[in-house]
Amino acid sequence: MATEKIEFTTHTWGDWKRRTDSKRLRFGLIMTGGTIVSVPNEKGALAPAEHPEQLLKFAPHLLDEADFEIIPLMNLDSSNMRTVEWRRIASGVARRYNNYDGFLVTHGTDTMAYSATALRFALGEEIYNPVVFTGSQLPINQSRTDAISNLEDATATLIKARREQVSDVFIVADREVHRAVRSIKASEVRFDFISSPVTGPAGFSTASGISWAKPHDLDHVKPPRRGLELSPRFTQNRSGKFIGLWEEPEFRSGIITIKLEPNTGSETLRDLLLVDNPPYKAVVFTTHGAGNPPDWSLDVVAKLAQRRIPVIITPPESGMGTAIIYETARAAVELGAIQTGDMTPSASQVKLSWLLHRSPQDKVFEYIQKHLPRNLFGEVTASRR
Repeated sequence: MATEKIEFTTHTWGDWKRRTDSKRLRFGLIMTGGTIVSVPNEKGALAPAEHPEQLLKFAPHLLDEADFEIIPLMNLDSSNMRTVEWRRIASGVARRYNNYDGFLVTHGTDTMAYSATALRFALGEEIYNPVVFTGSQLPINQSRTDAISNLEDATATLIKARREQVSDVFIVADREVHRAVRSIKASEVRFDFISSPVTGPAGFSTASGISWAKPHDLDHVKPPRRGLELSPRFTQNRSGKFIGLWEEPEFRSGIITIKLEPNTGSETLRDLLLVDNPPYKAVVFTTHGAGNPPDWSLDVVAKLAQRRIPVIITPPESGMGTAIIYETARAAVELGAIQTGDMTPSASQVKLSWLLHRSPQDKVFEYIQKHLPRNLFGEVTASRR
């Protein structure tokens, strides 16, 4: 399959500032699937929209202040998203990054927090165009649908973020704006399907527009450190092959996650994990309380650490954090396990995949130990090790 050739536009800092101040903004509408962009086709069945007019018939207010261009990247049930799809979304944004003033990404709700968080990590420290993910519980053509209000609020959030030079990846749902790296899937049926249990929403949709909850906590665009050109390392080579946005957006798979329940048993754990030539790159243990693995699991933690396989300790529920309060937590950390602090499960999984790709092959264990607890893009309050 031939690689799509996309003309990359180089921007200077002055170009970007002029676009920010323009009266009419232009956004890329990246479609990855989900009911929110499904509209009735000629036979009456739901299918992904192919033209902006198909969506705008149901949500005409989207064009009040901005233009949209639909980019049909994929059409997947979000439960089927993998690390390769995270990369496709990141590359889809990166290759068009200077062609638009920001991006609205439609996505299924099940793994939206994972994909949005992965994009935030892929864009790195020099992000300057905002991105907003949204989805819906009901198709756009059904009565009581949340699709229209979510699309309108996502557009309003993009405009406000671009005008105020706020640089982040957000998720919009049910009149709330959430930072991707702090969000989780909260409900299968309620319209508030996304929440931020540790920090709360980053903003709200009100009668007067989008209002930031804590404006001083937001990240803002910083002028380029070297010269005036934005994203100088974001290029295509002579053959048109995409090179990358600052760094190639890659995520490593091969992470195994096990919830340590009272009925799991040490023998089962040993049989699963202590094998020759293990197929996994890292192990995540979901434990009790504030990151307290049971005593019977510590022998496996020790043996995995001896093999230099990263062992990650996460709390049992979103909104909880890990801390060294009880003896088992202290013992696990002394053996080499890594606590995730108050990161969400989706953020810790994405971050681990992202770090595994970047770690030196002979120093994977040490690299993960050093960088996983650190706050990189607002995903964790502080290391609790």
